[in-house]
Amino acid sequence: MQECCNNSSNTRTKFSKCPVSHNKCSLVPSSCVQFHIKNPHSIKDLNYYFCSDPECEVVYFSEKNHLIKKSEIKISIGVKEQNNKKRILCYCFSISYQDFKGDIKLKEYVVNKTKSKLCNCILLNPSSKCCLRDFPKSISENNE
Repeated sequence: MQECCNNSSNTRTKFSKCPVSHNKCSLVPSSCVQFHIKNPHSIKDLNYYFCSDPECEVVYFSEKNHLIKKSEIKISIGVKEQNNKKRILCYCFSISYQDFKGDIKLKEYVVNKTKSKLCNCILLNPSSKCCLRDFPKSISENNE
């Protein structure tokens, strides 16, 4: 949401291009990367970026082109899921697209929890951004 999970010491203005998709990608905290990968000990002390391109197998990459692919991640990456049944919208409150499709009031629930600062998107969402941006404006926007 607006200032969801805002961490004033975290500079969120750095970007880099994915070496595979060549899309502009945002810097994520190393704690987020370590939280989501199967082998956190493989993380170098580098800056990592999140690639949101659904067609790209790369989830995270470093400035030195250390690539972390979907197969190396512990969970499903919602924005990279082609199948809406597996697509996660909110990592903080474990809400899938299927859950939202069955009860669109779940977005209001997440909005309220976010306003109460009960979310932790910066760590739980693989992109380290607020989960609310991943909710469709309507069910028809992303029909199966």
